[in-house]
Amino acid sequence: VLTVPNSILISDIVFKGRIEQNNLQIENNVIANFKTNDDVSFYPLILHPTNVQKDYVSWYSQTLFIFKLIGRYFFDKNELYWSKFYTDFLSRNFTFIDGIDELDNFSKEFLHNRIFKVTDTLTSNFANLDENKRREFKEKIYNGNDPKQFNDFEINVLLNKLTSEKLRSTIRLFILMLSKQISSSFCFKGGLTEEHEFYLPFYLEKTIDNDLYIIKSNYFVFDKNSKKWSPKENILNRNNVFQFHNKVIQMPIIPDKISEVNISNTPLDFNTSSSHNFNYLFWSPSHTSEIAEYLSKVYWEPQKKKEDEIIIEIPMKTKAPDWRVRYSEKPSREINILQYGKTSNVIDDGTRNIFGVNLKNWDEVWNYLPKYSTRFKELLIREVAGEIVFNKAYFEKYSNVIREGFETKYHDIPPNTGRGPGGGGRGWSLFFTKEKAVFPIRYLEGRVSQKFTSVNYIFKSISDFKENISEETPKFLDITFEINEDNFILEQITIKSIFANRITVRVDGYLEKNYKLNYEDNKLISETTLII
Repeated sequence: VLTVPNSILISDIVFKGRIEQNNLQIENNVIANFKTNDDVSFYPLILHPTNVQKDYVSWYSQTLFIFKLIGRYFFDKNELYWSKFYTDFLSRNFTFIDGIDELDNFSKEFLHNRIFKVTDTLTSNFANLDENKRREFKEKIYNGNDPKQFNDFEINVLLNKLTSEKLRSTIRLFILMLSKQISSSFCFKGGLTEEHEFYLPFYLEKTIDNDLYIIKSNYFVFDKNSKKWSPKENILNRNNVFQFHNKVIQMPIIPDKISEVNISNTPLDFNTSSSHNFNYLFWSPSHTSEIAEYLSKVYWEPQKKKEDEIIIEIPMKTKAPDWRVRYSEKPSREINILQYGKTSNVIDDGTRNIFGVNLKNWDEVWNYLPKYSTRFKELLIREVAGEIVFNKAYFEKYSNVIREGFETKYHDIPPNTGRGPGGGGRGWSLFFTKEKAVFPIRYLEGRVSQKFTSVNYIFKSISDFKENISEETPKFLDITFEINEDNFILEQITIKSIFANRITVRVDGYLEKNYKLNYEDNKLISETTLII
């Protein structure tokens, strides 16, 4: 049994001894296999020593940085619906000022209809597409041959529309989690790889549903009954060796003496000669069996925004067309303001039926509206004073002419017969009792600075790391190691760890001894051999 502080991070542990039978020594230098007690779980943390000094080391945790971006959102689900993620998470923590309106159709239109489509089509060399479909793809979507070039351009354009760095980082993370399905410099090693599955605590896989993604993990398992993620069992015994898609992969174990590594923000540079972003995999022991409990301090506190809206309505004097008039396109109940008068099922031209004059762009419409609303005039004055910010993108998207008493029907009879309700011939008929123009004016008042997760992902000391540990966690915990070999006599334990100065060892109830770890005197030394 090892009694360790709750702050300890273990990179590797080895039990070495001899095997005796009937007081005869049979084998020396035996490295024993073991399993740990069920009430202790081991949580993975990938750490990078980024600033190595004589008396301290700065550690950067990519794992905890990810939770700083997405908070606890993944902790209770193994499926992600983008529409729900957008509503429940993004819209609660970002505003139109941050550019969130650009992400409303991110999954369907941006990822599935462009990024995934171009990647799949070009990497499969137009498989299952006939000549007409190929020609259509090249004319309407992309005429090149390099999906990475197309995707990088599209992603860059999108990110440049987002004004919040936190929001940009969240979208970059989402794309990184899809590295298996996307060819891009924003993906792990340029994309179309599976190696990101070890770098990230969770990753995503697309489905045929353009709104649904499956959440997966190489470190955690999901219980469908409790809807919780828990660490995989007995993972510490593997010396960071994993079976991975019919291959064997070993994650780096911390060396005896810690040296600085260069980490890169560019996914393409991961694990190159100049950047070692897999250094190092540590394990954090805990009595908590679910990640939601282990990272109980991780949270998102939505910014205390005050978003409000006024509606300007302008009644119109229009009348429904003659019942015999037919339209080739199905009439709509709602028509965007600038499209009114430009479709085949609206009489007259432009916006003249709304304002009495034909306004041709949104600036003209915006500047004309104060004539219809005193409240809007007051808000414009407050905007000049810097007290509010208007959401003009929302205004342009949802300003519509709305038809009340709206009815439409398709008639499929020859023209000029004069028979029945479709006497006007083939096509759509249109009826409404009245029309009105509706303008939603949405604005943000007194924007309050955002508070993000409290998780600390850069730490120099034990106290820095302990900021991430729940206050209810015991200061010390017992880890029971059960040796699998029969007749094994333990002689020494070699442990590689950080953030622990001393541990206590108890062997079969007959030995109890306190050991000082080398880390206490030298923060650059991770390895200590304990002689039993």
